[in-house]
Amino acid sequence: ANLENAEAAEKIVYNLLTIQKEILDEHSERMIMHDYLEATPTFTMKYLDQLTPELINPEILAYTEKYLDALKDFYLRTYKAAVNKIDETTLSFDLEKLQDLKRKHANKTLDEFVTNKKTFDYFTEYNNDIIQLRDPIYQDPTNKFIKAHFYAPRKMIAGTFVSTLWVNVMVIWFMTLILYILLYFRVFKKFLDYIEQNTQKNPH
Repeated sequence: ANLENAEAAEKIVYNLLTIQKEILDEHSERMIMHDYLEATPTFTMKYLDQLTPELINPEILAYTEKYLDALKDFYLRTYKAAVNKIDETTLSFDLEKLQDLKRKHANKTLDEFVTNKKTFDYFTEYNNDIIQLRDPIYQDPTNKFIKAHFYAPRKMIAGTFVSTLWVNVMVIWFMTLILYILLYFRVFKKFLDYIEQNTQKNPH
C-alpha cells in the first residue's frame, strides 16, 4: 500500500510539473503567434507556481480548468477561421487550374516527410515535455537563438525570425570561417606539437 501511495504521489508530481511546463511553453508560442495575429490573447496563468502537491487546492484546480477552457475556445475559433480562409482562397481560384498546379508541383513524398503524416501519434511525452510529432513544418521554435526542431520553417536569432535556409547558410559560413582561421594560424598543428612535447617530457 505504501508503495502504491508513493507511486501515485510521484505520478501526481510528474503530471503537475508537466502541466506547468506545457502552460509555460504554450504561452511562449502564443506570444509568437500574437506578433502576426493581433486577436491572439496574451493572458497568463495566475497560479502557475502553485501547481504543486503542497499548494494545489480546489480553487486553483477550478481556475486552471477555466484557463485551459479559454485557450481551447480560442484555438478552436482560430482553427475554424483558418479553415474558412483556406476554403475561401481555394474557391477564389479556378479549381481545374488549381488541380493542374497540384499535379505538376506537389510532392507527396516530401509533404509526408515534413508533416510526418505517417506517424499515428500526434504527440509524445518525454521528461515533463509534450513534444509535437505531426506537422513540424508549421511549428515555430521558441528558442531565441537558432535552436529549433527538425523541419522548422524559420529560426530565431536574438528574438527575430529568419528563414531556416538563411540561418543554415550563415552557420555553414561561420563554421567555414572558423575552420579557415584555425588552419591559417596552424592551430591544429600547434596543438598536436604541444601534446607531442608533453608526451616526450613525461614518458610512461
